[in-house]
Amino acid sequence: MVALYLPGGNQADGPDSKRSSEPPRPKGPCWFCLSSPEVEKHLVVSVGTQVYVALAKGGLNKQHVLILPIGHFQSLVTCSEEVIEV
Repeated sequence: MVALYLPGGNQADGPDSKRSSEPPRPKGPCWFCLSSPEVEKHLVVSVGTQVYVALAKGGLNKQHVLILPIGHFQSLVTCSEEVIEV
């Protein structure tokens, strides 16, 4: 089973924020955005076109990885169709 973790919980910013072509910019530091200086790039395993795979700090087991969108999304509700289909 694979879980898609999206920082920021499950709340969308509003009805118009869904499925926009350009993901919103983070309002502060984000540990998961690849362009952020806070992301721990040594934990990145693979980078695709829409998502990347990273090792979890303190994973639940040896096979625990995170599948994260490359762009900044606050929740799965705000992700583009391309990210969700991956």
